[in-house]
Amino acid sequence: MSKISPYIILFMFLVVICFIENSTSISESKVLGKTLYVGGGEPGNYTYIQDAVENASDGDTVFVYKGVYHENIIVDKSVKLMGEDKYSTIIDADKQGDGVKIIANNVTFCNFTVRNTGIGNSEEYLWNAAIRIHFSDRNVIENVICEDTNYGIWTEYSDDNIIRNNVFYAFYDGISLTGKDNFLRNNSMFNSSISLGGSSISMLSHDIDTTNTVNRKPVYYYKNCIGITVPKDAGEVILVNCRGCIISNLTISKSTDGVELFFSDENVIINNRINNVTDFGIKLQESNSNIIQNNNISYSPFGIGFVNSSVTPPQSFQEEANCEYNIIKYNTFYSNIYFGLFIIGSNYNEIYDNNFIGNKEDARFIISYGNRWDGNYWDKWVGLKYPLLKKFPKIIYGSQIKKLWWMNLWFNLDWHPADKAYDKEGLGGLDKT
Repeated sequence: MSKISPYIILFMFLVVICFIENSTSISESKVLGKTLYVGGGEPGNYTYIQDAVENASDGDTVFVYKGVYHENIIVDKSVKLMGEDKYSTIIDADKQGDGVKIIANNVTFCNFTVRNTGIGNSEEYLWNAAIRIHFSDRNVIENVICEDTNYGIWTEYSDDNIIRNNVFYAFYDGISLTGKDNFLRNNSMFNSSISLGGSSISMLSHDIDTTNTVNRKPVYYYKNCIGITVPKDAGEVILVNCRGCIISNLTISKSTDGVELFFSDENVIINNRINNVTDFGIKLQESNSNIIQNNNISYSPFGIGFVNSSVTPPQSFQEEANCEYNIIKYNTFYSNIYFGLFIIGSNYNEIYDNNFIGNKEDARFIISYGNRWDGNYWDKWVGLKYPLLKKFPKIIYGSQIKKLWWMNLWFNLDWHPADKAYDKEGLGGLDKT
């Protein structure tokens, strides 16, 4: 038998190594993709971000040089869209819809300022977001500044997204989450906060820690907790499936919501001052047997609301809240923009000895039964007396037909309205700050 030359063996070994390296290079190329450039003045670079996105493929990177880009971007591929510098790489929506809309999975968006989608209550701006993630999962949004917008980031039925190291100056929500298992870290929100949407505990489940802040105060998000006492430095409080917790002595201002309870029972919300939020001072959904006492809520669209999280002020109330056997007592509702107290789809709650002062409308209910009102002070009530009645009762208007809720088709009565406002130690009082 002839022997194989060692030179032949060495040659075959080198061929195999070259084949493996070439295959690895091709594989890495497919994974890493190519890079497309926008701006910067170099020949062959794109002028518009959207043009680069449209010419990219899954796995590609679109790198955007510093500049102001007056565009509305739709990202429909799994690409990395990266700005040169978040302060000076700017997407300006010119008050025309969303700044960036992501409709693909596995997108990375980083190092931009997104601005000027418009702010305010007009239909032109109401639903605008700096970044909208639409039925899109496993995206990364980081090192982004969102400003001059109604919503910073809005995830619409989108799961497992990473949102970190961002700054939001928004009119309504800094971060609005409809979806589940989103991961939030080190996000700074100013004059806005986090809003959750979902009709089940699993849809309200996220990973949100106290590195997220509202006006430099931590967000406290608790899930499946019992007996927690919330620290007094809170900028926003969210409870999901919690029981026996105490939320007390907080001062919350200029957030989206102050305190939110979802599927949470037997908690105490007491001695808090909440003002100038853009939605609800205190909001409950599917939460029973809670005590809400001695709070002062002012200058907000809604003081306290038993509502679904999909509620959007002032008109669209989509689902029932189902909050029952809660006690609302000794609170002051002062100069709230729409309602001091709003109740939808919630029964057998007790509302007594509260102050309703200077609200556009003190209280309203929809499709709610068995709620008991007694001894509240109503500044718009005329205290006439009748021979057969000690005092004329206060009428609280509502509707039992959801689609016609502005029509006064039903009413409750406070049989013993107070003659003057409560103003004593230990009560929500007349603190008008």
